[in-house]
Amino acid sequence: MATVRVDRDLCLEAGQCARVLPHLFVLDNTGPVRLAGDRPSGPVTLSSADLEQAHHAAATCPSAAITVEE
Repeated sequence: MATVRVDRDLCLEAGQCARVLPHLFVLDNTGPVRLAGDRPSGPVTLSSADLEQAHHAAATCPSAAITVEE
């Protein structure tokens, strides 16, 4: 089972992750990106459909704030 985490201290609020997976990564005027749901920093369990896109979001994050673990 894969999970994703966000280090909100590293987040630069660039927003690439929110463009890749807007239902998972939330970027609004409250500060750094957060994960949708109860845990803003994670871990959040990924569906198999979101796994590839989560890896893409992590790879394009300019601050390397996103971690995907399988």
